[in-house]
Amino acid sequence: MSLAEKYRPQKFTDLYGRDDIIEALVNFKKSNNIPNILMIGPAGTGKTTLAKLWIKYLHGNNAALNSIEQNSSDDTSIDVIRTKIKDFVMKKSIGSNIPKLIFLDECDKLSSAAQCALKKIMESYS
Repeated sequence: MSLAEKYRPQKFTDLYGRDDIIEALVNFKKSNNIPNILMIGPAGTGKTTLAKLWIKYLHGNNAALNSIEQNSSDDTSIDVIRTKIKDFVMKKSIGSNIPKLIFLDECDKLSSAAQCALKKIMESYS
């Protein structure tokens, strides 16, 4: 386990400096209005950590069943979108009324074809 993983914050209160963002995320859950979220910023600013905490906050113990994480820099092909992502969104959430979540880390690395396929899935299954 890397040091970054070992010492990664485990809850929102472990994060510092972005109370406005955390408040907005909490309010999304309170209003039961979970939007698509795009996080941008320099490397090392906590985007991945915040996304993982957001998924854990929304789904609790069911996070592994109702969310999927894909590092888009590992596999940028359209096949990942067509198989893994599409299969996941076609199934119903388990034990939660919160929508299923897809976390695409480094999605700017996706190929153009994969981005188009992802857009189509988002439009069809939002």
